[in-house]
Amino acid sequence: MLIEAIRVRDVRRFGEAGARVDGLTGGLNVLAAPNESGKTTLVDAVHACLTVPHTHRKPVESLVPTGGGNPWVALDISTDEGGFRVEKRFGQGRLARVTTRAGQLVAEAGDADEWLRAVIGADKAGEGPTGLVWVRQDASTEAPDAGGARGEAVRGLIAGQVSGVVGGARAQRVMAAARERLGAYVTPGRGQVAKRGPLGEAQARVGELEAEADRLRALTGRTRRTAEALAEAEDALARTEDAGEAARRREALAEAEAALADAVRQDAGLAGLRSEAARAADALAAAEAALAALTRDQAAATEAEGALERAGASAGAAELPPIRPAAREVAGDDLRPSPDGAAEG
Repeated sequence: MLIEAIRVRDVRRFGEAGARVDGLTGGLNVLAAPNESGKTTLVDAVHACLTVPHTHRKPVESLVPTGGGNPWVALDISTDEGGFRVEKRFGQGRLARVTTRAGQLVAEAGDADEWLRAVIGADKAGEGPTGLVWVRQDASTEAPDAGGARGEAVRGLIAGQVSGVVGGARAQRVMAAARERLGAYVTPGRGQVAKRGPLGEAQARVGELEAEADRLRALTGRTRRTAEALAEAEDALARTEDAGEAARRREALAEAEAALADAVRQDAGLAGLRSEAARAADALAAAEAALAALTRDQAAATEAEGALERAGASAGAAELPPIRPAAREVAGDDLRPSPDGAAEG
C-alpha cells in the first residue's frame, strides 16, 4: 500500500478550513515546516484513519479542535488492485467509506474498516496491524513501561502475538514472501549470490566501478605529475626570459646614457657657438656703426670739398676763407694744399 495524498478537516488546528498534502511517493517523504505548523497533527490523523474503527470516539479525542468538531480524514492510496480513497469521520455523522478513484463504492461502515485492515495486513479485528510499523514522534528510543500488571499484560500480549505469528497462516505468508524476495538475490538452497539478480548485478557493477576508480586514480597521479613538471618548465622558462629581458634593458640603458652624454656635449658646443655668434654679432654691429660713421664723415668731407671748390672758383687766387681749417679737420689727409695754394682732392 502506498499513501499518495492526505486530506483532513476539523482536526486540531486545521478546523473547518482543513489541509491537504499531495504528491507523496513510494520513496522517502519528508514533511518540512516550522514548529506548530501541524506536521504531527497530519501524522496522527493518518494513524487514526488506518488503525481506529470509525465507531470509536475516545482514541481520537485528541484530534478534536479546541472549538469542537468531528475529525474527518481521507487518504488516497494505491495497492496492487488499483487506486482508492479511504474516508473516515469520527463523532457525530461518523462514517467509513472506500471508493475507487472513479467514485465507485467499494465498502462502507464496518466493511470499510475490515477492508482497510486487510489492506494493511491485519488478520483479525482488534489484534492490530501486524503489517504496519508505526513509531510516534520522539518515541523511537523510549522503552515502554513494563512494570506491575501493565508489564504482565504487555508480556502476555507479546507472547500471544509471537505464538500466533510463528505458528499461524500469517507466519507462512511472511516466510513465503521472504523466500520470494530472497530468491531474487541468492540461489535457492546454496544461498550464493545470484549473478543475474539485483545483488549480483550490483556487486559486478561495484567491481567495475572500483576498477574504473583505480584507473582514474592512476590517471590523476600521472596528470598531477605532468602538471608539476609543466609548472617547473614554465618557471625555468620565465627565469630565462627574465634574464634575457634584463640584458636587453641594460643594453638599452647604456645606449640611452651614451646618447644623453653626446647630447650634453653637443649642447655645450652649441652654447660655445652661440657665444661666438653673439660676439660676432656684437663685432658686426660695431663695424656697421663705424661704417655708418665713416660714411657720414665721407659725406661731410665731400660736401666740404665741394664748398671749397666753389669758394676757390669765386675768389680766384685769394686766400681760403676761414672755413678751410674746419674742412681739413673733417677731411683729414684727403685735403692737401696744392703748390699754388688751391685745395686738391
